[in-house]
Amino acid sequence: MEDKLLVLKDKFGVNVCGEGGEYETFTLDSPLFRKRLRVVEKTCVNHSEDAFAPVSYLRLEVNLEDKDVPESATQAELLRLHNVADLSPDTQLGILTSADPDGDIYPDPLVYRVTSSNPKVILDRLGDGWIEIEDIQGVGTNPKECTISAFNSLKEELSKLNTDLTCLVRINVYIDDMNNYADVNAEYVKN
Repeated sequence: MEDKLLVLKDKFGVNVCGEGGEYETFTLDSPLFRKRLRVVEKTCVNHSEDAFAPVSYLRLEVNLEDKDVPESATQAELLRLHNVADLSPDTQLGILTSADPDGDIYPDPLVYRVTSSNPKVILDRLGDGWIEIEDIQGVGTNPKECTISAFNSLKEELSKLNTDLTCLVRINVYIDDMNNYADVNAEYVKN
């Protein structure tokens, strides 16, 4: 797996330890997979002993196992084999609603769609002094311009709160196309 991650690093500028986009999920099987991964051995490796932000990664030894699905099946055919016809969020919400018409089992799901172009500032939501800034969008004709624009908006919002980028704990960046990752990351690291 490491050699594949290094290829992604070279191609897109991805940090193989997940830094800046932590690996929080590792998918071992899916209806879309023709084979499954079976974990044989796992080891937690400490990459950095930094007291404030230690970095570790999970080294997995996995075996590739065959599944009882046709090798030539398309993704749509694989989904049908597993009785999954449509993966759109609206379809999945419809399935949940029809399975639980009274809302007794599943609470009303929260659906977030980014439509706002105005940042939303939330001060001290839980009474612990943290500030959240949501819905910052970059505007431009290419990934570089969009990233610069987004950081300028973020800096402007932080300035209104008498603070700056040095006080940030976390930034979530959503990228519409992984082909844009290297350009976005090149600007991101400058901030």
